Amino acid sequence: MDENMDLNKQDMNMNENQLNNFMEAVENMDLNKQVFEKDNELESDTEDVLQEFANPNAVIEEVTDCMKTPRATLYEQNETPGGSIYWEPHVEGIRIPVEGTWYDTVDEAIDMYSKYAEMGGFEVKKSGQRLTKSGVVKHKYIMCNREGVPKGINVDTLDPEYSEKQKRNTTTHVTGCKARIKLVLDIVSGRYKLDQFYPKHNHMLIPKEYKHFTKKQRKMTQAEKMFVVKAATNKIGATRAHNLLSSMKGGYEYVHGTTDDFKNHQRDVNVFIGESDAQMLINKMENRKMYVPNFTFQYRVENSELVSMFWADEVAKCNYKEFGDIVSFDATFNSNNYNMKFVPFIGIDNHGKCVTLGSGMLLHEDTKSYTWLLTAFMTAFLKEPTMIMTDQDRAMKRAIEAVFTKAKHRLCMWHIMQNIPSK
Repeated sequence: MDENMDLNKQDMNMNENQLNNFMEAVENMDLNKQVFEKDNELESDTEDVLQEFANPNAVIEEVTDCMKTPRATLYEQNETPGGSIYWEPHVEGIRIPVEGTWYDTVDEAIDMYSKYAEMGGFEVKKSGQRLTKSGVVKHKYIMCNREGVPKGINVDTLDPEYSEKQKRNTTTHVTGCKARIKLVLDIVSGRYKLDQFYPKHNHMLIPKEYKHFTKKQRKMTQAEKMFVVKAATNKIGATRAHNLLSSMKGGYEYVHGTTDDFKNHQRDVNVFIGESDAQMLINKMENRKMYVPNFTFQYRVENSELVSMFWADEVAKCNYKEFGDIVSFDATFNSNNYNMKFVPFIGIDNHGKCVTLGSGMLLHEDTKSYTWLLTAFMTAFLKEPTMIMTDQDRAMKRAIEAVFTKAKHRLCMWHIMQNIPSK
């Protein structure tokens, strides 16, 4: 009995081991099958890639098709049964023109349609109108600015008569768009009725992120124009001024006008100033004399040209009173735009620091100009310095001898050391 039980137990263990071996074999077969299928897929993909590279024209056509794919627009694009495509703005609320609406004036209707166009992504222009015998507008059209048919310009450049003439085609942006509104005058009430409204455009509308490039948004405000002028006076160019203002406002879309608009405005200001810049400077300095106490300003003109000027304020006069025993002046600074030399009068205070005693500008570095400048200096301070230090300029030496009778003239040690020949 016990022997039979042991035999049965051994048979059961053998059956269990055989079952486990069988299951492992099945799993290995599945794994081999998956690996085989994956290898087949890789081989298939490799063959496809090789076929594509074997035919490079197919790859080029595919890339070209991707490049031709238009970017997604923020406005609705529809297609008519005939196959033509049109765009219609997405504007909600009371901004949408409604046929049958009454307006008191034409300008009120134009303002309404302009705001609708600004929100919709296009620009408007005033078109044809009809007047009554008394000159009152009877019919008025406000259209999309792309209305009209482009006019081709044909110029035979081989013809000597027209070879040097260049005509600029300014109608390339028109597409024959029919989007518009029509206003009709009611004779009895004197008001205008929106008789027709056609919202469909045959061209893509301006995306929201590019609305600041429209003609209306590029019109600079007075504050922005003044910012360009103030930046130019501080040696900041138009491009840097535009970048600076954009950073201050939080982005380019919040600034009216592009970099080119800023450059054009700065150019227009310079053209407007023209040759009157010297007169503007004189007027500003004369006005300063009226409102700033103890301010001295003198200038000299030859042949309607500003050649010399000198100025000193109250602080400079206080400095001269305390530290005016030794004065140094030198004409070593040139102006790039006007070629006038800047001549500062410098003194040394109790701390060994330089202080300004007065300033001048000269067009010519001759004895006559230096004599006038030192005379203006004496008129402002009424007291000769004990010592004057200059470089080795002969015109300065002759002018000092002509104006100052008591002051001693010495040469600047720095200039002496600079002019000593090296061994």
